[in-house]
Amino acid sequence: MTRHVAVGFLVLPQDRAFFRRPEPFRAAAESVAESEGPKPWTVAGCVRNALLRTADGDLREALEYPRRLVRSTPPESVGDALGETTLFLGTWVVEARPETPDRIERIWWPRPAHLVRYEPEGEDGEEIDLLRVEEVGSAAVAHSHRDAIHTRRFGFRTPRPPRPGSDVEAPGRYVDAETIPRILAGRAPKSVNAAEAGELLHPEVHVGVKLTRTKTAEEGYLYASRFLRPGRPPEAGRSLVGFLTVLIAPEDAWDEGVLKGLPSPDGRLGRGRHAWVIPLPAREWADGVLPEVEEPAGRLPGLYLETPTPFPTGNARSSTPESRLRAEAVIVRPRDREDHVLTVKLDLKELDSEVLADRVPGTRRVSTWSGNRASPDHLAAVEGSVLALRDLKLSPGTPLLLFPRTEGEEESLLASRLAFHLSGVGTAYALSLPGAAR
Repeated sequence: MTRHVAVGFLVLPQDRAFFRRPEPFRAAAESVAESEGPKPWTVAGCVRNALLRTADGDLREALEYPRRLVRSTPPESVGDALGETTLFLGTWVVEARPETPDRIERIWWPRPAHLVRYEPEGEDGEEIDLLRVEEVGSAAVAHSHRDAIHTRRFGFRTPRPPRPGSDVEAPGRYVDAETIPRILAGRAPKSVNAAEAGELLHPEVHVGVKLTRTKTAEEGYLYASRFLRPGRPPEAGRSLVGFLTVLIAPEDAWDEGVLKGLPSPDGRLGRGRHAWVIPLPAREWADGVLPEVEEPAGRLPGLYLETPTPFPTGNARSSTPESRLRAEAVIVRPRDREDHVLTVKLDLKELDSEVLADRVPGTRRVSTWSGNRASPDHLAAVEGSVLALRDLKLSPGTPLLLFPRTEGEEESLLASRLAFHLSGVGTAYALSLPGAAR
């Protein structure tokens, strides 16, 4: 298979950012266009646009590949798609040093949905712990998929009951990257450095007047939009808040001279919102994005979704994917590290596993690709979701790009969707989960 290289890019908004939700929006007094960033496909598109200004030859072809699918025949296999296109791994909120923006102070991950804080019964103080996967018993968990009923014998439970009157709650929206290896190994962190979304991405409501009869409103109507302004408050330190994404490209398509045209202020986060695109040395991002997990402690395998992941066969009326996970997984294996480029190997693996239990905090609508047309109506499990699976043959901490597939889907259509997902929808990590399946 084609050898690939991975390059990290820091995206620093020059102004407020807007990550548009796809729901229909009509200007009215009670209506606000919401922003729910950072969307990985928007950040990846920002980097892609900046690279297209400096890239030429094979790399430009690889960056343009999904657009060419509209006018050409989809690749015959997933392997063919991987050899021709570029992919993006994740999107992380990061804090960079103001005086040297190519130096990262901290990488924030979406909080894993099974990481909780509560007051144990019979003890003083709070405790940080991981929910355990246990048999629910006779009260089976059931959900509907079309006309069928799927039952689950397993569910996530607190290791010890909370103190009466206390709540089991999330310790924050984001957690420090330093806690992630321990969580992926199935071990509760001793402490958690957490942040709420508003600490890093401050919401700002702006009111405008629609001047043309297009899309969301009639001419002359007032409308409101909630933007996000990345940045720490002065009392918390003036770190620059931005977004990190990792480009994975075929090694023979990569032109090392392309980085000479960067950093560049030509990236865009939505309409007219410019951002700096800064390439990062591998030492600044590799350890935080590709964590080493030692001595797994959990007994059940699972997946942690670092970005929103669409489930084509899931129930559109529920936040729960179907009782079996069928997916094509592209496993990312790091190899030799240079200054800016990290050599990686991509392995294909078909996943077909029973979903024992899941923690899905919510859903997002994402655009996917099927054949030669876009489909904007797939629901995706949001970032931070955790799935407990049966017989997942992956070591904890293994990073992968996850592409759930419909039953009987043709290989060429799956390859077409995979190539379109250069935006990185479906970054996941294998993990161990506390609990025991009897």
